[in-house]
Amino acid sequence: MADLQTSLTPTILATASVTGVALHLFLFKRVEVDKRPVSTGASFIVAYFLLALALPSLSAEYNANLPWALIVAGLAWWCLVLSLCVSILIYRAFLHPLRKFPGPFGARLSKFWALNKVLETKCGWYRILDQLQQQYGDYVRTGPRELVIFDSAAITPILGFASVTGKGPFYDSMETSVSTTRDHAFHRQRRKIWDLAFKQSLADYAPRIEEFTSQLLSRIARDGAKGPILVNEVCIHYSYDVMSALAFGDPMGFIQGDSNAVANSVLNNIQNGVDAIGLLLHVPWLMGMLTTFSWAIGPMRQWNEYSEGLVELRKKKRDPQPDLFGHLLDNTDDTRSGRSLLNSECRLIVGAGSDTTATALTFIFVNLALYPQWLQALRDEMDPIFATASFECTRSRPVLDAVIQESMRLHPSVFFGSQRETPAQGMRIGDMYIPGHTIISIAGYQVARDERNFVRAKEFLPERWYSQPALILNKGAYMPFLVGPFNCAGRNMAMMELRSVVARVACEFDITFPPGMDFDAHDYFHRVKDHFIAGAPAQKLVFSKRVKD
Repeated sequence: MADLQTSLTPTILATASVTGVALHLFLFKRVEVDKRPVSTGASFIVAYFLLALALPSLSAEYNANLPWALIVAGLAWWCLVLSLCVSILIYRAFLHPLRKFPGPFGARLSKFWALNKVLETKCGWYRILDQLQQQYGDYVRTGPRELVIFDSAAITPILGFASVTGKGPFYDSMETSVSTTRDHAFHRQRRKIWDLAFKQSLADYAPRIEEFTSQLLSRIARDGAKGPILVNEVCIHYSYDVMSALAFGDPMGFIQGDSNAVANSVLNNIQNGVDAIGLLLHVPWLMGMLTTFSWAIGPMRQWNEYSEGLVELRKKKRDPQPDLFGHLLDNTDDTRSGRSLLNSECRLIVGAGSDTTATALTFIFVNLALYPQWLQALRDEMDPIFATASFECTRSRPVLDAVIQESMRLHPSVFFGSQRETPAQGMRIGDMYIPGHTIISIAGYQVARDERNFVRAKEFLPERWYSQPALILNKGAYMPFLVGPFNCAGRNMAMMELRSVVARVACEFDITFPPGMDFDAHDYFHRVKDHFIAGAPAQKLVFSKRVKD
């Protein structure tokens, strides 16, 4: 029996090793398995047990010695996995179509290289990209089949309306919505509904935005009388109330302090969980596993259940005020998939719409405290408008919009480069050929700070947007709301909120840093975290009632 086992075992192990290499060559190289992490992992587990069950059928000796069969099955399983990994690593390091593109050697082998850098820098991936651009140039390999591009000439070919690219596998790790779907036909159909909904509801929604801004002013006046205010907190409370009213018909009650325990818990869990997103977006198959099991995981389960409950309440409302959800509800089939889509898109409205606006507001207020001359410039523009009661947050104003745009250029709310995938035949950007099925993204943060696109690119100069256009060399490099068919559907709504809050707060309050504080702007903005949405460091500001001449 021992002789037979000894003679069979090497053959089994060799077969397993060859199978591992074959899996790489004929499956993993050709099929995108990142979006099926659970089923892929389960397949390997099942493979072990199937092999353990099959071994006894090879001979009576194996059948008579079950422990030996289990050991051989385990060895064969490890041979398969190790040979698969070795084949993958050799291919990625030396044979991959991207092998000629510069970049760190570790990045060729695995996205765990990027994950490690994010951990080292405490979610400072954008700072790593700064270093990579300086060291390797405009096209840098940051993953096994991934390129990050710093060349603004690539924006239109990759993100524009005529682009031949599709969305990358990262989007499969999230629940389906108008923003995450990789299906172009579905996106076009769904985006038309969203665009029409915003077009019809923006004018009606402007008075509600002003109501929430009035509540914010009262909150700032009340809390500001007691001392410095944590600006991050009031901004997130404002944006969550506005967007929950837009999505569900009613605010969560954060501004006025009327929020319930569940709403507070949901907000805290979302804010505390963003660092994990900053890590997982570099390994989307891990994020996909998290999304798959969200029904059983505490914070995500709570948010899902809470939002779905609010959706049901909104459906039952009679004569609701105009909101985005009403349009989505009227244009979504009442089926299981339709209800799931509504739930995910309402979470998208509140989550993505709230955090981005809150982050933008936080950075704007910090900049107004840092550059008081622009606070005065805002007042010079807006005081006459408020005096005649002619302010409308739907209308653009030169200085107001310039301050907002310049803050968002230097400090965007989203650092994540929208991921795209090249077509099978590859694509050209100028003289550069990018092979097919390459994951590519534009480093928007770096592009907006590039001297090739903006004069004195790292300086806060709002005048470039209205009185000194010569300071803008390439306006297309400004894309805080993205560009092309997948641009932000809520960009006009976001600008309404920003105009309303910035104009009214600037004209009502002096904004300064706390007394005795030596604010270090470089240190503050260096501590911004990159977890898909930018994480502004906590900052207290003094909002004192303005004394008008």
